[in-house]
Amino acid sequence: MKRLLLIACVGIMGTLLVTGCGKGGNAEDAVRGMLDAAKAGDGDKAISYMDFDPMVAQMREETKDMDEETKKMMGDMGDPEKFVETMKNMIKADLEKDAKEKELDYKILGSEAMDNGRVKVTVQMIEDGKETKEQTCEVHKKAGKWMIDVLTMK
Repeated sequence: MKRLLLIACVGIMGTLLVTGCGKGGNAEDAVRGMLDAAKAGDGDKAISYMDFDPMVAQMREETKDMDEETKKMMGDMGDPEKFVETMKNMIKADLEKDAKEKELDYKILGSEAMDNGRVKVTVQMIEDGKETKEQTCEVHKKAGKWMIDVLTMK
């Protein structure tokens, strides 16, 4: 389940795949929505709560000084948008596989407002009836919707 939250909150675009996800409510509702979708095996809905824009921005920064030959050799890793699409597909497949193979659950332990306008949400993941390590992620409002920053999933 640690991997589920990590993937869900990580590691790992700024576009919503399902219209209306994350509207209203609060930061915990966004995390709850993502995890409920993951438990149900709905990878598309789960990743619709995730904001991948920070990942794209980080990759652009890291590849900005690379020459085209190096980027080409790196394949999708050299193209932030392609890489993020690949990550979305991998996350979706992992979430759907985990939902079929494991009994997944969670408890939201709490949330804490941060100085940067974000909210840090702490979750106790439960896999096959056993509590796993507590996980955190940062949630922020984007275009009026609460979104999970994939780079902050720990």
